[in-house]
Amino acid sequence: MPLETTLEDVAKRAGVHRSTVSLALRNSPRIRPEVRARIQQIAHEMHYRVNPSSPPSCGRGARATRSSTSASPT
Repeated sequence: MPLETTLEDVAKRAGVHRSTVSLALRNSPRIRPEVRARIQQIAHEMHYRVNPSSPPSCGRGARATRSSTSASPT
């Protein structure tokens, strides 16, 4: 059985960091449209598919959900 193409494989071929690939594949406006299109094309050519069993990334969303309650001194 052939190995699956990983996000890191796509990043290496595109010459960018894996976080850039992740953002590009999610159509983030933080990535320039021409770079986004090139990364998406490379991912398509490499038959990249998101691994549904991989854990969700713990990016900004995880930090934003933390409680803002602070402990008060006793």
